[in-house]
Amino acid sequence: MLASTRAMIDLLRMLRPVNLLLIAFMLLAIKYGFLEPNTVETALDPLHFSLLLFATLCIAGAGNLINDIEDKKIDAINKPNRPLVAGKVSSKAAFNAYLILTILGVGAGFYLSNYLGSPGLTIVFIGVAALLYFYSSQLSQMAVVGNLSVSLMVGICVLLPVLFDLFPAIQAHGINLLQQQATNVLLYFACYAVYVNMVRELVKDIIDVDGDHAVGRKTLPILLGRSRSRQLALWLMVIVLIATLYFAYQMESGLQPVALYLLFAIGGSMLFISLQLYHAKRTKDYSIISILLKALLLVGILTFILFPNQLMML
Repeated sequence: MLASTRAMIDLLRMLRPVNLLLIAFMLLAIKYGFLEPNTVETALDPLHFSLLLFATLCIAGAGNLINDIEDKKIDAINKPNRPLVAGKVSSKAAFNAYLILTILGVGAGFYLSNYLGSPGLTIVFIGVAALLYFYSSQLSQMAVVGNLSVSLMVGICVLLPVLFDLFPAIQAHGINLLQQQATNVLLYFACYAVYVNMVRELVKDIIDVDGDHAVGRKTLPILLGRSRSRQLALWLMVIVLIATLYFAYQMESGLQPVALYLLFAIGGSMLFISLQLYHAKRTKDYSIISILLKALLLVGILTFILFPNQLMML
């Protein structure tokens, strides 16, 4: 009984609960921190929005499981304490859990799409589930393509409220100004999330370079070397930092609170991460940077809660 409980806990660890909580927080912040305070007309009531959240977390969790299954040989070198590598969870149990979560996620998405009168939206869940599997088995071995594909899936998560909450309402009554403005803001944030995650994926590849090299993967750090990859990640951060500062500088006086948040919270975080990248040498340094980049996404998500009305003026 005790062994079975521990195995279940280790299986739950493989789902990356912190990442799933970040996704849940983001979707809830968009719906209840941004759309509703601005009285944007949407299609989902709390119950059906919860179903969207459930479907998303199931598919994201399944993606984490299949990634661990496919990366077992790499993790044996880079992360030997992972539950699958350490023998705390069997590959069969992990794969069965992957199948169950994928079926639940796609099934919930199918029901939700039909409830909204747009059964074609089911393809979003099927497509993401398929892409997550294809990423773990094939795309993660390819430089840039693998990084871009997983980052685009982060962008899709941001746009789920547009696809399942705003779009059906627009279809029913036509688009209004509030819906257009909200869609634009979410598109901006999706681009931000994709970019930050691209940098994070590059940093993660630097961390995993030994294991990736051992199994023959062709990631950027293997093709360019760790030093050049670090420099690339640094320049990517400097570019987005400059863009953020310029964007804040161009804001009108009525948006001063948002501008200050961009300058000090987001811009300051980017500057700190850039300095960490400049000095990074050890694997531990890059692991800290990976966590900081995840925190940078959280700082961005908080803008929906802190400045819902001002964001509609962008």
